[in-house]
Formats: sequence, C-alpha cells, structure tokens
Amino acid sequence: VNNLLIKELKSEEQDNMKIIVSKYKKLLVNFYDVPDLYKTYYMLSRCYLYQNQLDKALINIEKAISFAPKMDKPSMIYEKGFLQYIFLRNYDKALDTFKEVSLKYPNSSWSLLAQKSINEILKFKIYKVN
Repeated sequence: VNNLLIKELKSEEQDNMKIIVSKYKKLLVNFYDVPDLYKTYYMLSRCYLYQNQLDKALINIEKAISFAPKMDKPSMIYEKGFLQYIFLRNYDKALDTFKEVSLKYPNSSWSLLAQKSINEILKFKIYKVN
C-alpha cells in the first residue's frame, strides 16, 4: 500500500487517494494484533492530511502514538504538534504538544526541534498581540 501511496503522490491528479485510504483501513482490520500497527495509523494520518481532512489526520496520528513503541513516540508527538501548529493553527494545543515532547523526551533530537517550535509560536503570539 505504501508503494501505491508513493505512486499516487507523484501523480498530479491524486484520484486514487480514497482507494488507498480504504486499503490502509483494511490493513487495520486484518492485522490488528501486529506490533507495527502504529505505522498503518501513521500512514492513514498522512493520507488524510494529503486530502486536507485535518480532523481525521489528527485522530489517526493520535492512534499511531498510542500504539507506537517508546522509541518512535517522540517523532510522532512532534508531528502531531506540527499538524496542530501549521495546518490546524491551534497554537495553544501545539504548544502543549511540543512541551510534551520536550518534557517526556528531553534527550532526543525531537526535543530540540520542539523547543524551536515553541519559541517560534511564542514569538508569533507576541507579534500577534501588538
């Protein structure tokens, strides 16, 4: 399914995204007990993002985070914050999410990126008020 997604993203029309979403959903049903299930939720989140279905993208990234092993959580939590910040423009939730990465995973490279994002959001909020 990932190969289909890559091919679809290279095409200009992206007419088959609904088919790809249904294939990922079928994987979720058929392989619910597989340890890598979180990757399917993550890819489903990306598909919804490409379709500009941001609420569904957020729901699926949250599911991916809940199933992900500890070593993969920081990157996904950071991506959730990015989704909240850039696409949903929910700055308060994005701040909370980036703070979560910084506090729970202080020695990760994602913590450093999260801190930069926090600083950017706070700078934006200062300029927005003036």
